[in-house]
Amino acid sequence: LSRIALRPVGTTIVLVLAALVLEEDGTAPPDARVSAVAPVAGDGQQAAVGSALPQELVARATDRRGRPVRGATVAWMVMSGGGSLAGACTRTDEDGEARVAWTLGTVAGEQTVSVMIGDEARATFTAEALPGPAQSLEIASGGLTLDAIGATQALQTVGANAYGNEITGRAATWTSLNEGVAEVSAAGVVTAVANGTTRVRTTMDGVTAEADVTVEQVLADVEVEPAAAVLTALGDT
Repeated sequence: LSRIALRPVGTTIVLVLAALVLEEDGTAPPDARVSAVAPVAGDGQQAAVGSALPQELVARATDRRGRPVRGATVAWMVMSGGGSLAGACTRTDEDGEARVAWTLGTVAGEQTVSVMIGDEARATFTAEALPGPAQSLEIASGGLTLDAIGATQALQTVGANAYGNEITGRAATWTSLNEGVAEVSAAGVVTAVANGTTRVRTTMDGVTAEADVTVEQVLADVEVEPAAAVLTALGDT
């Protein structure tokens, strides 16, 4: 005779129904009633590296019917960027919301924070860390020499913030200290005006850098006129 394994189907159904009843009437533990967590406020902010975001991160926990869950434990974790949070765990309020302050790390670019309730309900907040003001500035090519009047050459600034992040896409101002020798445009293009030496200065966020400019014409060709001369007697010139 073969044996038939009996499974306690009825017991399982009763337990499932009991769990659903507990969830519906709100008597189940808050964490067990949470079905989803989602960002409500504070996502997609921008701030300078190393600074606190102006708005707290706010996440809302809801059950299977979309109702807010009060008293659920929310875990917060920095996932990228190296920043810090005011707390690792907070609890949801009567609106199902939990909040935390986020201070960005010192690396410019996108940074992320994960929020999680239990093993399955989780979401992600992102922020963009901006380089902030320049603390150092230099002219990439250093000094330059122009060998003809009207010759031009473009200069480029390289700025960095207090944490060494390179600053890109930010305009700098340019000034020639002697426009009688060389002029410089708003874009940093130097034009030779006359032989001599001068310096050009660039400024970003109150930080300045300078480079030497030398204008030194190089003889390229000599023309003699007339092209040929015929002298017919001694003493002719």
